[in-house]
Amino acid sequence: MRMNKMNATMKNMELILADLLFPDQLMKGDMIKSPDQEIVTIKSITSTDIGFTIEATNDFDELVEFHLTDDDMIHWYVYAVNND
Repeated sequence: MRMNKMNATMKNMELILADLLFPDQLMKGDMIKSPDQEIVTIKSITSTDIGFTIEATNDFDELVEFHLTDDDMIHWYVYAVNND
């Protein structure tokens, strides 16, 4: 039986600012900049009377919680392939 070789290539991934979103546009799993200027991954979003409560994890897998109002603009980040 003949085995095909796979090319072992590493893609260089870069975290880039993709858009500015309102809190009601965010989803679980999104990467955003917290009010403390830290990039976090959203674990849960809860609507409250005065806005939203966000639970997220940072790069150290620590749970962080913060509150956003309906008018807050949030930096939304995605990974993009850098072909350099």
